[in-house]
Amino acid sequence: MNKSIHRSRLLTALAVPLCAVLAFSVQSAAAPQPGVPSRPPKPQVNRPHRKVCTNSPRPKVVQCDADVVTADDNVTPLASPTPPASAFEPADLQAAYALPSADAGTGQTVAVVDAFDDPVAEADLAAYRQHYGLTPCTTANRCFQKVNQNGAVSPLPAADAGWIEEISLDLDAVSATCPRCNILLVESSSTSLDDLSAAEDTAAAMGANAISNSYGGNEFNGETSYDSHYTHPGIAVTASTGDSGYGVQYPASSASVTAVGGTTLSSDTSARGFSETAWSGAGSGCSQYVTKPAWQSDGGCSMRTVADVSADANPNTGLAVYDSYGRTGTANWFQIGGTSLASPLIASVYALGGNTGVGPAYPYKHSDSLNDVVSGRNGSCTPTYLCTAGPGYDGPTGLGTPNATGAFGGPTSSTSTSSSTSTSTTPSTTSTTSTSTTSTTVPSGTQLVGNPGFETGSFDPWTAGGTGPVPTVTNATAHAGSYSALLGTPTSPNTQAGDSWVSQTITVPKTTRNVNLVFWYWAASNESSSADYQQMQIRSTTGTVLSQVLKTKSNAKAWKSLTRSLNSWRGQTIVLWFNVHQDANAKVTWMYVDDVTATVA
Repeated sequence: MNKSIHRSRLLTALAVPLCAVLAFSVQSAAAPQPGVPSRPPKPQVNRPHRKVCTNSPRPKVVQCDADVVTADDNVTPLASPTPPASAFEPADLQAAYALPSADAGTGQTVAVVDAFDDPVAEADLAAYRQHYGLTPCTTANRCFQKVNQNGAVSPLPAADAGWIEEISLDLDAVSATCPRCNILLVESSSTSLDDLSAAEDTAAAMGANAISNSYGGNEFNGETSYDSHYTHPGIAVTASTGDSGYGVQYPASSASVTAVGGTTLSSDTSARGFSETAWSGAGSGCSQYVTKPAWQSDGGCSMRTVADVSADANPNTGLAVYDSYGRTGTANWFQIGGTSLASPLIASVYALGGNTGVGPAYPYKHSDSLNDVVSGRNGSCTPTYLCTAGPGYDGPTGLGTPNATGAFGGPTSSTSTSSSTSTSTTPSTTSTTSTSTTSTTVPSGTQLVGNPGFETGSFDPWTAGGTGPVPTVTNATAHAGSYSALLGTPTSPNTQAGDSWVSQTITVPKTTRNVNLVFWYWAASNESSSADYQQMQIRSTTGTVLSQVLKTKSNAKAWKSLTRSLNSWRGQTIVLWFNVHQDANAKVTWMYVDDVTATVA
């Protein structure tokens, strides 16, 4: 909340009886009610704007999809010492899309994958969150983390002013939409798809629940060979559709991602408090190379159609963003939009829904939980729905914009109480069968893992095995208490190659509450190659990998924690599987595991 507004309201409150003052205090600390404008409508502006990144026509090279409002020269970003009056703020986005941002998102991690380094990312994020009264998100409190494409904190890539503006937009968009979420920034070394797809895999391996990709490049023959990097079961992956109007770009064209188009979001005095039209800059169309997924049924395109959903993207209705890089003084606020705003916004809505494994097909089954955008266009085309908004599905806005989280894995307005069995096919063509049953009441704080800290001095009810060194319960080091599990070989030379693993089977209750997995690990290795690694997977009872939560070859020798939502497997029995793999040479790799909890929030 703006400090001057807060002081003004507080002085007003002091003039009323004490009970009214107390009521005001409670209300001022709460988030805006969904669907209710937090302030009068924003002034309408129509200023020039430009892309912050340089376009590249080369195959397998991308550009970011952020556009900044400029001065009249159409070049100089319009900077101010306070957020621009026409820019949207956290309360606006939360109200416009009826988001449960005040209560949801705890334990979820949203990753943003970008090119190059932002040296002041954490400082600028702190300034943004402090201005709006959001809780700090720092490296120290483990809310924020910045790594290179290999998952290491150094060396970081070179800085690039344009991509720094993109990074600032991404971090602020996640903060505005899901202020309780953790944020992981993964920086690739270049704008090549090879580097960015490596960063994508790193984001998944480091425990992201949702990954936003605010970039894209021209489609090319063979683009589907990169799809594996954007396919991560249990993780929601979003990609922006572009800022050049009608046309398709990759990775938004991948059937593994939720392709996010763009709207012009305007605040008004309607019951919702907002209205939307298709933004003229949003990308859309019919892919040249990607086969139409089973969950799309529009008849005018035989291939993959873009977009799936949409959110605010017009720079003139963009987000207030804080970026101090290369500047002196206090004029560090900008108004930035583009589908680079829409992509992290939608990734954060998935995180708020708490069930990020639902995949890009899910909104098609829950379009009643979206705002249908019925006007606006981004070009000329045949058939017209690919470039013109209208009732139902259209290219520029997809199925529509969020109306709470029901289309993104969260609660829907109507909940079935009957049992049914359904079969769904994910974009990776893996067929899964799940059973839907009535939600059960499970007390908050219920612990699903037995012997989570190995404090019995034994594994029971864990199972230990593998072809490598036999895991042990040890008191050599522990995160808390006296014991931990040791996997791999801590002393040279290594004489046993293969896996060293422990696992436990748990049943995630069918509940409307969030269920979060948290574990601590201490990793070490003197192996120089990637043949050795430490990993954690969520598996089915038949051994199918449902989610790769961790895969690294680390010599950090410090306790670290990872959090992963288990909401995607509500009502299912899953296996928590920790492993160290060593090759046949004498170098050693090992990992201690401790305090493994799966808790009903």
